[in-house]
Parts: sequence; structure tokens; C-alpha cells
Amino acid sequence: MNTNLCNESQDAGGAGRRKAGAAQRLMLEGKFHVEHWRDGKLIGVHDIDNAITVAAKNLLLEVMFRNGTKITSWFIGLVSNDTPTPPSDIPETDTYASHADFAEFAGYDEAGRQQWSPGAAANKSVTNSGSPLTFTISTGVASKGIYGLMVVGGGSAASTKGDTAGGGLLWSGAKFTSTVTVNATDVLKVTYTVNS
Repeated sequence: MNTNLCNESQDAGGAGRRKAGAAQRLMLEGKFHVEHWRDGKLIGVHDIDNAITVAAKNLLLEVMFRNGTKITSWFIGLVSNDTPTPPSDIPETDTYASHADFAEFAGYDEAGRQQWSPGAAANKSVTNSGSPLTFTISTGVASKGIYGLMVVGGGSAASTKGDTAGGGLLWSGAKFTSTVTVNATDVLKVTYTVNS
């Protein structure tokens, strides 16, 4: 799975001391933690890394070093199909408007994509681990495959299920190593963490 890795140059003793003049690279790594509940029982736990898109990396640079506009609200959605079949990464070149390798799953009771509201950054990390997001699978859904998750923000309709025309930004996406099959009233509890 694509991650954005960082190597800090070390001395011969491996103590992590940076050599004079050596580059210190930024690392960004996102992880989803998903609990699958059925009839009040935990039936599956899934931990997956994500691919952060080129558009998201560019936005970070624009906001930090130029005059880019910060996105203040982020939302998580579910992925309902996969081309090719899992396991496969969501390419970092995917965008909010164009992602032919996956489609969104909208068959859950909550009115829109669920808002991701992490706590304050601490120890080079932001997470919503204290308040996982909930996706309640809708009545009438039977043996439906969920292939992964995505994080979106910005634009005019980032909270709207299925929206691709609102001018938002696809921050990241991730696919399970195998399909997660859900039925009506199943609950997915989602935690997303970004580490640096």
C-alpha cells in the first residue's frame, strides 16, 4: 500500500542524530481502523494504510508555503467497487472528480459522508480515535461488498454522498486487502489517523 515515507539521515551509531547538511524529509502516513459490527457483536477488524493523492500533497505545499486556501471540513466515505479487484491501491493520481478505479457506496442510513473531526495534534499525529465515525448499513442491503474508504474535503458538496462535481479534493483512499461483506443494520465504526 502506498505510504509517504521519510528517512532521517543517521550517524554510524544509528542514534538518529542528523548529519550536518543532511536532508530531513517529511513523512505523512494515514491509517484507517475499521470495526465491523453485526447484531451488537464485533465480527471483524481491519487496519489499512492509505494512499495520499498528488492533489492533497500539492495543497499542503500551497497552504504552508504560498497562499493556498485551507480546507476546514473533511469527510469519510465508503468505496463500493474496485477495478481491478482487491487487493489494489487507490492511485495517488486519482482526484475528487475523476477516479475510474473505484465508486462510492451510499447505502447507509446516515444522511451524508461522515465528518472527520480529529482532536488536537499530539506526538506528530491527528486522529478521531476518541470518537469513531459510524456507518449504519441501510435496510434492504444484502451481502454487499465494501472495498475501502476515502477522505474528501473542500468544494461545495464534500459531505454529499456520491458527489464528484462539487470541486472538492480527494485527500486519500484505501482499499481492504479483501472485500468486507455487509448486510442491513451492520455497523462500521471508522477511525482515521494521520501520522507525520
